[in-house]
Amino acid sequence: MRMMLAAAVAAIALATPASAGPWSDEASHLAFVAPDGWNVRQLPAEGMTYILADAGSKECHILASQRPETAEISPERIRAGGETPIGNPAWAQIPGALPTVFAADAAVTQSSVDTSAFWPVQRADYNSQGQVVHAAIQFRPGVEFWGFCFSRTGADDAATYEGVLRSIAGTTDAELQANIDDRRRGRRRDQEARDAGSRSAMDEAMRNTLQDRAMEAVGRSQ
Repeated sequence: MRMMLAAAVAAIALATPASAGPWSDEASHLAFVAPDGWNVRQLPAEGMTYILADAGSKECHILASQRPETAEISPERIRAGGETPIGNPAWAQIPGALPTVFAADAAVTQSSVDTSAFWPVQRADYNSQGQVVHAAIQFRPGVEFWGFCFSRTGADDAATYEGVLRSIAGTTDAELQANIDDRRRGRRRDQEARDAGSRSAMDEAMRNTLQDRAMEAVGRSQ
């Protein structure tokens, strides 16, 4: 991965800027929204889509990394797995693979999982040479979306970076969510059918019991 990212860095000067605003790539399933006035560059990188969005000293590095080993896992399982924190030890390994983003002294200061949206987002902040790096990771079948936003110099712009990181999504998210919703509805229908069957059997048993008691009462009265 380090070699792929190094190649991407070397290509920054050759990349063609794109306009700010919504950006998407169907091949990698990556989508996000760049702030007004920012430049967006797609950099050559083997095995991933690497986007650099920047304005002056403010930068967001957004990656879509292909994960063939998870491609056949159901969207529901991927989503559920994303609710489990990856933990600080996993976050601590990332700076070494991204020298374009992190200084050698980068350290995790906090990590969490944001479940406020449909797709959980792994979140972390780093202290990197005195600057705050805001990080986000999301999982989808066959792909991971990584985002890192920070200021090279000057003050942190947490609100802007939060907006960019929250905008990262998959171009097939609507389809994946529909798949999950269909599975849930199917399970609910199955459960309702089982419940209805249980109620029917119980009602039948109660009717039989009442009939037996009625016949016993008639027999005693004769």
